[in-house]
Amino acid sequence: MNIMLNPNSEDQLVELPVIQILETLGWQHRNCFDEFEGGQSHLGRENKSEVVLKDRLRSAMETLNPKTPTLAIDLAIEELTRYRMSLSIMEANRQIYQLLKDGVKVTVQDAETDAEIVQVVKVVNWTQPEQNDLFLVSQFLVSGDLYTRCPNGVGFVNGLPLLLFEFENIIQNLQTDYNDSIIDYKDTIPQLFWYNALILFSNGEDSCISSLTASKEYYAEWKHIGNEGETGVVSLDTLLERVCIPERLLDIIENFILYNALIDNNTRRIRILEEMAQTIYQEWFIHFRFPGHENVKMVDSELGKIPENWEVKKLVDVSVNHNHKRKPLSKAQRTQMQGPFPYYGSANVLDYVNVYQFDDNYLLLGGDGTVVTEEGNPVLQRPCGKFWVSDHAHVLTGRDIISTDFLYMCLSNVEISPYITGSAQPEITQVNLNQILIIVPSRDILDRFYPIVNDIFQLSRNLIQRNQKLVETRDLFLPKLISDRTDICDLDVEVSEV
Repeated sequence: MNIMLNPNSEDQLVELPVIQILETLGWQHRNCFDEFEGGQSHLGRENKSEVVLKDRLRSAMETLNPKTPTLAIDLAIEELTRYRMSLSIMEANRQIYQLLKDGVKVTVQDAETDAEIVQVVKVVNWTQPEQNDLFLVSQFLVSGDLYTRCPNGVGFVNGLPLLLFEFENIIQNLQTDYNDSIIDYKDTIPQLFWYNALILFSNGEDSCISSLTASKEYYAEWKHIGNEGETGVVSLDTLLERVCIPERLLDIIENFILYNALIDNNTRRIRILEEMAQTIYQEWFIHFRFPGHENVKMVDSELGKIPENWEVKKLVDVSVNHNHKRKPLSKAQRTQMQGPFPYYGSANVLDYVNVYQFDDNYLLLGGDGTVVTEEGNPVLQRPCGKFWVSDHAHVLTGRDIISTDFLYMCLSNVEISPYITGSAQPEITQVNLNQILIIVPSRDILDRFYPIVNDIFQLSRNLIQRNQKLVETRDLFLPKLISDRTDICDLDVEVSEV
């Protein structure tokens, strides 16, 4: 049967040239639309929900680790492919790339002494990039919980899907199609993005490249990634040659791992600082071992014994509620408003948009859905700077002598279950929120407490803003790195300890 191909089809204009270019760069290729024809995958997958090619991963790891016992490699593969659906895509991606960079630590039994030993199993050959297994699969079917999607191309490095290729008809709007496709994939087949390093998108005329976190505001930067003085849109073959040769590809990935390491280091410091502040808070205001407590009489209250001249007040009396400023945005709206400002939901950042409602230090308390931590406390977030928030989180600041930071520490120690309604969909209503009881210390104690913790929280806020800047810089750095206009040495970042 003679099949006539549409000369304007994405296969003819984009996909086939990509395959040809990558094959010249050392990539193997296979079209796998019929992968499960006959019932068994010829890629070695057990089902379409798997996104790692375990046979190729095992072969690469055995080559990289010739003296490593089979059990250690089995355990490393198990760690790389374990279920991460409870994590955000970003956190799962961060975990995977730490394993790629550092290797997978596994505990096995020594054959001679029977003692348990820790071995590090390498996943990627960073020193000899050309020795890695580069494999392009076109028409790669992936199933999520509800839907199956078929990305045009997935680039595997040692069996791991590090690159995603999407091709569109030349008459399509590249920017719109990019966002529509990637947002849909993240919703329907998120496991593919646990491993993703780069996304390449082209309609044959316009081509762009992005990272997992890059937002639409960087689209213009992706287009202009030629040499200095070059104008217009980069050609597809130039883009592929600058990204997909083994040495360049691993260099780009390593640079992103460095950024992530800096972000992780700051996140760790933020956690340590908050633990320091919470330790002081609990010592003073839960155990009541504040300076001079020996000479203070304890009296009865609604929350048990408290120091004399302290009070128990309702949250509504010590905070300002800003819920009236909230304005939810649908996914479709956010798709058209991609930008640098975080869009907060009940428990985390849901998206990034190009406008903001708030610009200061606030406290968010989960209102419905995810409203309680494993410890039984409310779900709290501390945005600082410019941000937008949905109607699934209450927005608060402190009032009078109660600072927003003090309110955060106080609510972090509240048992929230008495204020939650709903079983299928847990909720903390505005009415119940107002009724939360907290202990308000005397002014003289707060005047002694604030100077101790204010510097801690200011440093924490600085680190939060620094992380936001690192994410933004990382996404802007990608096109410049690919264009040879800059180098990792140009990074104005440093790692410091608390």
